[in-house]
Amino acid sequence: MGRFSYVTRVLMRHTIEEKMMALKGKKTKLYQAVMDGAVTGKKSLSISKEDFDFLLN
Repeated sequence: MGRFSYVTRVLMRHTIEEKMMALKGKKTKLYQAVMDGAVTGKKSLSISKEDFDFLLN
């Protein structure tokens, strides 16, 4: 029990997990905007083809 041990923590930025979480957040916001318009009956909501393709990919 008298031995020393070392712990090394590796911190990384710009990982795939970060990008996946950012993508999930963006898709969730877009989905909520579309669904809010569908529920409230607002027809003024328009999304671009790029937004729609992004949501499906």
